[in-house]
Amino acid sequence: MAETKPEAFGDELVLTLREPIKVGDIEYAEIRLTEPTGKALRLAAREDTMGGLFVLITHSGSVPPMVPEKMRQRDLQRAADFFAHFGEPPSSTPSASTPPN
Repeated sequence: MAETKPEAFGDELVLTLREPIKVGDIEYAEIRLTEPTGKALRLAAREDTMGGLFVLITHSGSVPPMVPEKMRQRDLQRAADFFAHFGEPPSSTPSASTPPN
């Protein structure tokens, strides 16, 4: 069986929802997720795993808390995978923005 490589993410993900979510008069068909801020990470750390994911989606995607609550499992998983890629171990090659010690 061929090994599948994890999806490579950039600094932003436009997550097209499997099913649009309506909150009041606003319908969300996609959510633009970005790298979480320190504040969002701090708030997410106070929650259990699923609650933390909801906090990250809400803050990063600038959507009401009801949106992640209504998202489908596969959409939630893709968002979780996106956020997880920021926590990957650092490479042994320093980047231009991260000077070597």
